[in-house]
Amino acid sequence: MVAPVLAGEADIVVGDRGVRDNAHFGPFKRLLQMFGSATVKRLSNTQITDAVSGFRAISRAAAQKINITSSFSYTTEMLIQAGRKRMAVVSVPIRTNGAIRPSRLFKSIPQFIINTAATMIRSYAMYNPLKVFALAGGIAALIGSAPILRFVYFYLIGHSNGHIQSLVIGGSLIVLGVVAIMFGAVADLVGRNRQLLEQSLERLRHVEDQLQSIHEQTLGNLDRAPSRSDGTDG
Repeated sequence: MVAPVLAGEADIVVGDRGVRDNAHFGPFKRLLQMFGSATVKRLSNTQITDAVSGFRAISRAAAQKINITSSFSYTTEMLIQAGRKRMAVVSVPIRTNGAIRPSRLFKSIPQFIINTAATMIRSYAMYNPLKVFALAGGIAALIGSAPILRFVYFYLIGHSNGHIQSLVIGGSLIVLGVVAIMFGAVADLVGRNRQLLEQSLERLRHVEDQLQSIHEQTLGNLDRAPSRSDGTDG
């Protein structure tokens, strides 16, 4: 797993457990794994076939750029961030053993599905807020245009009385759509600020590494320094 990282061919390596043919997975679990991996593959724009695999190898530079915020699982959020930051992500086949105990990450399959879906939506919206809110707002506005067109139709044929509710509902949905798009624009600006903060955090980690290296080098030089002949410290 670490070979592509050491060779400089990948920033992140994911161990592919061969979900489709894995004898340790039941049919339902295989289906869920394949569907989830396909969804994450689309959201992250990475060519990963086992998105929720916990077997990972990651370069030091990539680790300094990744900032995990999810309290449930890092697997999907890491891939979405990696795709957003244009990191090189590859898969390598690995062998797995059968489960010897229940998972400590979740208690049931429905809980796993809900938590994973929430993590994917939150992570994708975090890095693509304008697209998410614009899509939601556009759908709301499109739905709202239908009752308004209905009202206009009855108004043109002289039967607008009793159809004012269509105008109210349609107008409300369109306003909701416009507000959602405005929220998306604000969230996009906040996202730009978060990118600057992440860049600052990455530089801070580089400085900490350099200071740690200098500290270790200084300690090594002191250990190798000969003592003075009079017995005092060198």
